Amino acid sequence: MPIFNSTGTRAYSYFDGGGPTGATATGDYRPQVTARWLASAPLRASVLLDDNTLLYGLGRWTFGRFEAHNATNNPFYQPNETFWANGPTGGVGIERKLYSNWRVGAEYRYTRFDGAVAGQLIR
Repeated sequence: MPIFNSTGTRAYSYFDGGGPTGATATGDYRPQVTARWLASAPLRASVLLDDNTLLYGLGRWTFGRFEAHNATNNPFYQPNETFWANGPTGGVGIERKLYSNWRVGAEYRYTRFDGAVAGQLIR
């Protein structure tokens, strides 16, 4: 199962035109993870501090599809794996009205992907 910050060694399966051959090899694993897409179901609660300042907290559940490439020095075998991950997101933010049509704000979000479900190996 790919983990976002894992490095080390890993067993790889060999494939041919008919699928897995049953042969394996061990090699270095240094993933470079790319998010293909993310989707969230947000909830937000806010309080108006004064006529121009809004303070809010947010919570959501985030789903994502990721792709991991093995960044090793082996140019002949660079497997790609796709996997799904999901987890909670929480955050806080503040928004300030500058003029009638202008606002400035800052927001902090933290997402914890509790687990990664291994996907299929792409040849």
